[in-house]
Amino acid sequence: MNKKLSNQLTPVFVLDVNPTGYSIMRSLYKYKIPLYGFTFDTTHWGYRSSYAKNVILYKNTDEDLLDKLLQLRAEMPVKPVLFLSNDEKVQFAIDNWDVLQENFLMRLSDKDLTQKLIDKTKLPALIDGKALKLPKNIDIESIDDLPKIKELQFPIILKPFLKSDKWLKSFPSKAYIFDTFEELAPQFEAFYQCENKLIVQEFIPGKDDDVHYCLVYSDKNGKVHTSFTGQKIRQYDALTGTTTSTRQIENKTVESLTIDFFNQINFKGMGSLEFKQHAVTKDYYLIEPTAGRPDGQEFVANAAGVNIPLIAYNEITEHNLTPKEKKRNNAVFMDEVGEVIGVKLLVKNGELSFWQWIKSLKGHIAFRYISFSDWRVSMFMGYITMRRTLGILLASIRR
Repeated sequence: MNKKLSNQLTPVFVLDVNPTGYSIMRSLYKYKIPLYGFTFDTTHWGYRSSYAKNVILYKNTDEDLLDKLLQLRAEMPVKPVLFLSNDEKVQFAIDNWDVLQENFLMRLSDKDLTQKLIDKTKLPALIDGKALKLPKNIDIESIDDLPKIKELQFPIILKPFLKSDKWLKSFPSKAYIFDTFEELAPQFEAFYQCENKLIVQEFIPGKDDDVHYCLVYSDKNGKVHTSFTGQKIRQYDALTGTTTSTRQIENKTVESLTIDFFNQINFKGMGSLEFKQHAVTKDYYLIEPTAGRPDGQEFVANAAGVNIPLIAYNEITEHNLTPKEKKRNNAVFMDEVGEVIGVKLLVKNGELSFWQWIKSLKGHIAFRYISFSDWRVSMFMGYITMRRTLGILLASIRR
């Protein structure tokens, strides 16, 4: 345990204050933990948040980020906890492993295992011999690999090896579905030029709410300390996008598959496994793991009374902060930015009505941004969400 002044809480550095990073800060803010955010993007809502004591801007380079981290670290009386919020920052930690381990408190699996978990091309070998099913896939590492995709049964889903900021700014969705090779071929080069490592998988039939997941925190001994299961309600874009609404749900099958896998590989830290249940066979297929960071939908666990970032903080620092979250069994989490945009499109296309939308969100709703604890962000986001919700109602009435 770090030697600390009386009653001093270990600071937390959050890389970056993107939506997931914002949820980390929100989970820890009420405990008076000193929070410091980092970002290169002033459009991130976390940049405007009152949760952090300071948000440090850096140039979008690893070198400048490392310099800014170490400069602020030098001002701290103890080693800060370092929490990561996307795969790019996990890769940053791998690339700067020794210096970060020396200067920060981190709970990650060993470097090689962490790399295998975030590198989707290495996932088949990692789960070989374990009770997990993967969709058949092709790894794309050359422009000449396009013909290989014909070996798969269409429809297929194409996604990058790493969901980088470059990808997210170039394409509105994190993955794309193609019904035929002829539909994919003309667009393939644009995807490859953006990210030269791609994954192409056979698409598992089913809807957004056929996606289930298990969030975990594993301790320093590589044993799952905490787990939480949930079910997606919607994504934006539908079928391929980021979760915009999700609910807690007990799923012993997904929980068992996840815990067994992570315990077998001696996984450490925050992570998750996401599965899609085949609409016909009802088998669960592993879609993707998250490692070294919380999943973007992690705040649903907080809404249900399971504060995973706090659990991680306590175990890493040996503090013993008492959870304040109320236990619930009907938590629903909504990222209001993506949800209202996606639902408006569904209503416009006649795939959903306003009242069907409201019914689908039945439960105790927690928003990503709207809360009493962060008035700067909440007031603006509340106004935007109300306007867009009214637009959805009007569009539904017109239909």
